[in-house]
Amino acid sequence: MKAALKGHLPGVPAGDVFLLPGAFLLRGAKVVWAHRGARADDNPDWSTVPQIVRAARDSA
Repeated sequence: MKAALKGHLPGVPAGDVFLLPGAFLLRGAKVVWAHRGARADDNPDWSTVPQIVRAARDSA
């Protein structure tokens, strides 16, 4: 509220406001892991990605 009273108001949205995040691990042309965001703030737990990469490498 204080910010709005000081003139800091939201601007006009730019780009595709319905675009959701996603992260993918590929081996060649095959998707071996995917995280498809359900909300704009739904990102993968990046600390688990090295473990996912190792598991994908070991299963090849």
